[in-house]
Formats: sequence, C-alpha cells, structure tokens
Amino acid sequence: MATKSLQNILGSSKKRGKFQSIPQQTESNSTIDAIAENIEQLTGQRGHGGKKAVLWEDLESLGIANLNGGNATLGSNIGNGDSSGSGGDSGGGGTDPDYEMPTQPQNVEGHSGFSYVSMTWDQPTYFGHSYAEVFQNTENNFATATRIGTTPASIYSTPVPMDSGFYFWVRFVNGAGDVGPIQGTEGIWIESVPDNDYILGLIDSQIPDLDDYLVQDDLDAIAANFVDVDLFARLEVLLAEASLESNVTIDQQVSELKVGDATIRATIQNEYYTAVTTDEAIAAAVQTVKAEIEDPNGSSLGALIRNEYVTNVTFEQAQAQLKQELQSNIDDVSSTLTNDYYTSAKTDEAIAQAKTELSSDIDGINANLSTNYLTKVETNDAISTAISQSQTDFTAELDEIKANLSQNYFTKAETNEEISTSISALETELSSEIDGISSTLSNNYYTKTQTDGNISTAVASAQSHLESEIDGVKSSVTQISNTVASNQGEFEALWGVKASAGDLEASIGLVAKSNGAGIDNAYFYVHNADFRVTYSDGTSDQAVPIFGTVDYNGKKYLAINTASIKVAEIKDLVAGDIVADAIVSNTTITSPKIVSPQINSSGDKFYVTAAGIVTMDGFNAVHGNLSGRLTMAGGAYVDGRSGQYFLASNGSSPQFYVTHAGYLYAVNGNFAGTIYAEKIVGDIVSAIRKNIPIRTSSATVGQNTWVDILQVGVANARSYPRTLVLRNLDATHIVAQLNIATAGSGSEYADMDWRLIDSAGVIYWSKTGLRTTFSGTTGNRWSTTAIYTPTAIIPANTPARIFTLQLRCTNRSLSQIRTGLNPSESTTFQEQFMGQLFKDSGELS
Repeated sequence: MATKSLQNILGSSKKRGKFQSIPQQTESNSTIDAIAENIEQLTGQRGHGGKKAVLWEDLESLGIANLNGGNATLGSNIGNGDSSGSGGDSGGGGTDPDYEMPTQPQNVEGHSGFSYVSMTWDQPTYFGHSYAEVFQNTENNFATATRIGTTPASIYSTPVPMDSGFYFWVRFVNGAGDVGPIQGTEGIWIESVPDNDYILGLIDSQIPDLDDYLVQDDLDAIAANFVDVDLFARLEVLLAEASLESNVTIDQQVSELKVGDATIRATIQNEYYTAVTTDEAIAAAVQTVKAEIEDPNGSSLGALIRNEYVTNVTFEQAQAQLKQELQSNIDDVSSTLTNDYYTSAKTDEAIAQAKTELSSDIDGINANLSTNYLTKVETNDAISTAISQSQTDFTAELDEIKANLSQNYFTKAETNEEISTSISALETELSSEIDGISSTLSNNYYTKTQTDGNISTAVASAQSHLESEIDGVKSSVTQISNTVASNQGEFEALWGVKASAGDLEASIGLVAKSNGAGIDNAYFYVHNADFRVTYSDGTSDQAVPIFGTVDYNGKKYLAINTASIKVAEIKDLVAGDIVADAIVSNTTITSPKIVSPQINSSGDKFYVTAAGIVTMDGFNAVHGNLSGRLTMAGGAYVDGRSGQYFLASNGSSPQFYVTHAGYLYAVNGNFAGTIYAEKIVGDIVSAIRKNIPIRTSSATVGQNTWVDILQVGVANARSYPRTLVLRNLDATHIVAQLNIATAGSGSEYADMDWRLIDSAGVIYWSKTGLRTTFSGTTGNRWSTTAIYTPTAIIPANTPARIFTLQLRCTNRSLSQIRTGLNPSESTTFQEQFMGQLFKDSGELS
C-alpha cells in the first residue's frame, strides 16, 4: 500500500530526462527486446507507470528521504499517512476504479518498410485501457508466439531482417492488468520490402568541357619546389670531422641456428649518435631488425626493417628527418617499402616533406609506387606565400600487361598589398592495357581565388573521365563540377555525370545560376533511372537501403528508411521514427511515441513547453491518465494522487473540494437540474423543533376571538414552491384544552375553528365546525379540541413570513383555553412540535 501511494505521489510516469532512451536495433532479438522492455518499464518510458522504479532523489524531492554524502535515510514522516500538497481526504481513502474488460482489437493492419514493419489498429473505447501487447512468430500459431513489445498508442513498429516476414498478433490490457482477446486466431503476415537491383541514372545531354586547367608544363615547373635534403649525409660529414665532440653507441644482438645445410639467423641492432659543435647540435638513432634463412641447396629468405632518426638544430634553423625501410625477399621475389619524412623551420620559412617508395619484383613482374609530399610557408616584408604539393607515380608491368598511375597535387596562396591569390590544382591519370583490353581514368581539379581590391573572383572546377574498351566496345563515365562567383553578384554552379555503355546513355545533373540582376535559376534532374541510397551498418556485408525508388507489385515507389525532412507534403505516411522541426497533417498523425522538447510556440492555441506544461483553448477526451495535478485558472485543480483532493478550489483550505472517496464539500450551491440521493442533509428539507407555548391563563376568551397556539418563521424567499408541515412530537395531534366554569345543568358543547395564517394575513390552511362536548352535567367542565397535521403550500418567491396556528370558539365564550401541556389536568409536561419545510419537486400528482 505504501509503495502504491508513493508511486502516485511521484507523479507522471511519462516524465522524461533522467534516463537515456534505448535505441532499436535493426534485427529483432527476443532476449534483448525483453531486457529493453523491462528497463523501459523501470525507468517509466514504457507502460502506464505501475512498474516505474522509485529513486532516492525522488524521495528526497518529496521530503521523505535525506541524501547526505551518498548516505540515504528515510525521513521521520514516512508511513504516517501525511501526504504533501494542499487539502486532505475528508471522505476516507480512495478506491480503484471499476475497469472494463479489454475488447478485441479491430481493423488491425500491417505495413511494410525496408527493414521495419508496422501495425495499426482502431483506438480501443473501453474504460481503463492501459496498453497493447504485440506478439510475433515465424509460424501462424499464437500458442508459440513471442511477445516483442507493448505500446499505449494504436501503432507499433519493429525491425525485421531484409526481405523476410513474420505473423503478428495484438491484444489489449487494462489498468488492472486484465488481458483481452487477440485480434484473431489467424496472425497478420507482414514482410519487409525486397531490395531490388537498380541501375544508376545517366545524363542524356552532353556535358561541356572547361579549358581553365593547369597544363602539364605548369605542373612540371611546380616540381622545382621539392627539396632534396639528406640529414644522414650531413651526419656522416660531422662524424668524419675530427674537430667535433661525438658519441657513438652500438648495441647488437645476433641469434643463429644451423639446420642441416641451412642457416637461420636473426639480428637486432641499435645505433645512437650525438654530435655537438659551437653552432650546431645533431642527434641520430638507427634501429635494424633482420631475419634470414640461407640454404645453399634451396631457397633463401630474408626480411629487413630499418628505422633511421635524425634531428639537427642551429641558431637559424631546426630540422628533423625520419627514414623507414621495410624489405623482404624470397629468391627472386622481393618487395621494398621506403618512407622518408623531413621537416625544417626557419625564421621566415617552414617546410614539411614526405617521400614514399614501394617496389615489388616477382620473376620479371615489376611494380613501383612513389609519392612525394611537400608543404612550404614563406613570408617576408612584402609577400606571404604558402605552397602545398604532392607527386605520385605508380607503374606495373607483367609481360604484355601494363598499368600506369600518375598524380600531381598543387596548392598555393599568396598575398601582397594589392593582389591576393589562392590556387589549387590536381591532375591524375591511370591507364592499363591487357591484349587489346584497355582502361583509362583521368582526373583534373582546379581552384582559383583572386582579389585586387575592386573585383573578387573565385573559380573551382573538377573533371573526371573513366573509359574502358574491349574489342571496340566502349563504356565511359564523365563527371564535371564547376563553380564561379564574383562580388558583382554573378554566380554559377554546375555538376553533372554522363555514363554510356555501348548504345545506352543516361545522365544526372544539377545547375544553379544568378546573373546579379535578380534572375535566378536552379534545377536538378535524373533521367530514365532508378536510384537508391544505401549504407553498411557494420553487422553484415549486406548494404541497407535508406532512400530510393523500388519496383513493388509492378509500380514504382519512393521508399525512405530514415529521413530528416524540413518541409514535406505527404498524402499517406507510415513511419517508424520521425525527427522533424515541424509536421503538418490535414487529417491524422498516428504514432506510438512523439518526442519533442516543445510543441508550437507561446501564444498559440495549443502550446507545450520544454518543461512539459500544456496550454490550450479547449480539451476533449474519451479516456485519460493523469498521475499528477491538473491546475485550472484561478488555482482550482484536479489531482489523481492518493492523499490529495480529487477536485478542489484554490488555496490551502479550499471552499469547495471533492475527495477520492466521493465526499463533496461546498459552502453554497445552486442545482438547476435533478438531484438523486439516498440521504440529503441540509436546507432542501428544513426542520425545526420548538416548544408549544404553555397557555394557562384564566381569562375568559370571547366568542369568535382567535387565540395563537404556536408560531414558526420562514426566513428566505425561494424561486420554487414549498410545503410547510406542522406536527406534535409528543402526540398524534395538536391539542387545546377548553373550560367552562359556570355552566348550567345538562349537556354543553363548543364549535371550534382552526387556521394557519402568515404575518401578511394570508390563510393557508383551516378546519371549521369541530364540535366538542364538555364532560359532566353541572359545575366546572372540561373538553378538548385537536387537529392532526396543519400544512401550508407556500408559492414561489414568497417573502420571509411568520406562520401562526390559531384557534377560536364560534358558538360561545370560554372560561379558559390551555395549550402546551398534556391534556390531563394534573400533568405539567410541556409538549413540542416540529416544523418542516419541503421543496416541491412536482413529482406527485
């Protein structure tokens, strides 16, 4: 019981932000899905909140626990029945609602995606719905199906392997945990969309060539920038000079083993050099690892790794160089890799250079790769220059098979007081030929930016051409990109691809232009081609499509696995997860979960803040689940938590409230309709208990003289008619004693009249001619007159009045009239009467 109350106090089970959400995996795994579902229920991200875990920080925020240096203790008020918040439960403890049994899901439908499938169904209408359970099986048999998830919405999505399907079932569960029937014994078969093959599109128009490229002569001239520095040669000179102080350390380890005629040898050698002159310091290290097998009667094998490090510092320059050599050979099979790195820094110049050479030789089969990288920055008083360039050459030859690859990269930035220029260029060419089969790849890249103070221009272009030929049949792909921009408002951008295979051609292109006079034009098109965007998730070799066209049942569809869309107009959308700045729907958006820090903006008719506060003009719902408090204008609120008022006005001591036990308290009220109740206490039936005034006067009462017996006041006017009823509480009748003291002999009688009259003189009730006979035949004689229940029908809106019950004798004078005492002459017990005022509901006729 304490746990349930605590869960209610903690508030909404949908409160977010304490725990990270668990991402869905592409393929369904029943074990991982079950673990994820349990964790989501414990963190309150799934279900109706009944299984949400309670944190110590939650208890501390409620004031019923203390956290001090990591030590958690419960407060003294835990379990004493006192709850935070205003109000109390004057009507007793709350009771669980009577939930209806879950109904059978209706109109269950399945929808297919690339690697996700989803199901939708009609929203249940029974009272107390909590969530829906979803089951999955490879067979059409619910008895062996596995529950894969739950959702409070009317849609559910789950990942499935590509080009596969499952049977699905849905059933509802109410807030009490009662489980309803499945949608049918036959499961819903849903399978993912197949990954059809496609052909990338082609451009059907010719792509123009650009002539603004660096030519080979320009690139040859650029090669002069490369430096030819070898610090190791400088080291050898310094070591040979007897005038410098030097220190050389050599450490060598050799292991050798004879196996028959073969010799197996392993060598590790470390060499360290340090040298210092009056204006120069140099340090070097050489590491060599070598393994070899020599067999005079068989093959010889060898492997070598060599690293050489040199640093050199003078008063004007600092240099560093690293050489790495990796070599292996088996008889006539050899392979060599050499890396050479060099850096230099001066007061006005910085250079970094890297050389890589790779060569292989197998019985006349040769392959060579060389790469040369250079970056250089230089500055003086007038001109600042930065250069970066790279050269790569690759050649391979096997009998009549030849392959060549050459690349040239160049970038340059220069500025002076009048002109600033930046240039980048790249030229790549790859060709191969095998007995009439040839292929060629050429790339040309060029960028240039220049400003002279008045006009600034930027140009960038790239062209790539790939061609293959077999016995006169050619296929080629040409790609071109070009951009031009100036500060005169002229801009142009072009990108396109043209592909051909025999007589087949296709194209794709994008062009954007602006002439500075307000005329802009841009377009993108794909002609006669399906297309897809795929990615590899790293779990398999199969590429997963996320966007593209597919052929499904003979029709073309645009399929999207994951999308981020700023503005979209979609007629029908079935999606698993949607992340968007704005989604506009003319009809309905159905989703198991919508996550957003804010919905709409302040001032809109419907607005949800990042803190979860909802502002709206109206609210209409069939069912709902509110675990916290709903506060309305003026401070009135509805609270579903135990220990709180269910409905109350504002303030800590509200003038109106309703408890969870059904107790209603109000200061005043006006009901225009009908009230049905087993018991009503209050002014709907007004009643008063009063003494009947005692009258013992011996004064003679004259004939036709009215005597007041009792009085009752009606304090207020009402807008409806009322009935006043008077009755004796000590007897069945209201009685008066009559006396004649000097009567003659023989029988004597009196004729008596009764009436009920108000202070305005209006008579509401009367009884006349009630004859009573006196006892005895001579002397002092007594008699009584009595009535049962006098009533008055008081019309609507009658002002406040005093109502008086009166008595008179119409045929003679009386010696005495007594009231308020028991009819016996000897008693002194005072009688009482009750006045009751009823509202006339009009139900009797």
